[in-house]
Amino acid sequence: MTMTTTGPIDLDRLSLDAVRAGAFRDRPVTVLGLARSGLALARFLADSGAHVTIYDGRAAAELAEAIAALDGRPVTLALGAEVDPAATWAEADLFLRLSPAPTIGVTGTKGKTTTASLTAALLATDPAHPVVLGGNIG
Repeated sequence: MTMTTTGPIDLDRLSLDAVRAGAFRDRPVTVLGLARSGLALARFLADSGAHVTIYDGRAAAELAEAIAALDGRPVTLALGAEVDPAATWAEADLFLRLSPAPTIGVTGTKGKTTTASLTAALLATDPAHPVVLGGNIG
């Protein structure tokens, strides 16, 4: 399958096969935040051929470890409080659209790790349905 890089991406039809076939190749994307999931998304998108800009309100000095973890990938850094993010791309939305597995998301202000861990433990009691717990968990 060959993907073109013209026109918008139909996120409702986006698949992992389409990404592997070049759906993001040469497309500009912006990742908001260079914490764990933002770093993972930036690496994924850069490896998929996208032109990645990473916005984070923190200064480069505070992000030195994360920047190093990009392993030299060709990304544009837009860092610091004075930078206004020009575009958005929610990594959770992209993951959910590309994941071939049923997924449960837990959101909120407090108790996400506890709730997600409890949910995974309950679901794991059925050996016919393997469970993977993921996210920004410790």
